Amino acid sequence: ISQGTDLLLILFNTWSSIMTLTVWLVSTLAGSLAGLVLGQDCSGQGVTWGPGIGPPPSGCGTGPAPPPGENTGKSASCVNPTCSSPPCAAALLGDVGCTTVSGTETLKHELVAAGGTIASNAHIYGPFEAGFTSMQESIIRNWGCTDPSKVYDSDGGKDVGIAERHVAYECGITFPRTVGSEYFGVVGPCGGHTNDYHFHMRFACLYVESGSHSTAVGNVASHKMYGKWEDHAQNKLPYLDACGGHIGPTPDSATAVYHYHAQDRAPYTV
Repeated sequence: ISQGTDLLLILFNTWSSIMTLTVWLVSTLAGSLAGLVLGQDCSGQGVTWGPGIGPPPSGCGTGPAPPPGENTGKSASCVNPTCSSPPCAAALLGDVGCTTVSGTETLKHELVAAGGTIASNAHIYGPFEAGFTSMQESIIRNWGCTDPSKVYDSDGGKDVGIAERHVAYECGITFPRTVGSEYFGVVGPCGGHTNDYHFHMRFACLYVESGSHSTAVGNVASHKMYGKWEDHAQNKLPYLDACGGHIGPTPDSATAVYHYHAQDRAPYTV
């Protein structure tokens, strides 16, 4: 009986070792085969693809697609720059100000849903894009460009308007454009983009184009920024200085104060 028991224990331990080795081999081979099949580095989620940025590379799944109407226009903490001794030069890249109101995107743009909320305290950037490289390949293909390399520009420095015209020309597409309820452009209808949402222009969903002077959309250093109208009812745009601002009354001050306006042409903000 003792010899039979010992034999059973040996067989059981051997079987357990075989099963453990089998599980390890299956797990290892699955990971290796997945890497071969996918052939993609999917680590760029939240940087080169994801909500508000663009679709994932082929083989990387869909990522966390937000349901319609979810707040997808979120920003990391925006830091409003200071200017202790004016005038101060605006940064060419990064924050030049922060929004103070929220808005609702009207059309789907990349992975930002139509009806999604653009949260307040979003970044306000200047007009320039940082450039397009292979990191943005899937985004550019989603625009309808069959050969994204035609618009690669690692140096950057084009304002959004020029960048969009360059894409349209090189890719032979209408860009920006609206197809049904989806908008294709470097930035969305409201004027911003990416997972760490930031504005380059328009602020269209942050104020209503009606009445007289546009309401405030954000702060740039110590001065407020308003929508584009000096008097919408009179179809009057403001006369602005080289910095994108002027002195005059606003909805927040009957006394004339210096303030900025959004602009339809570059630099769009300041």
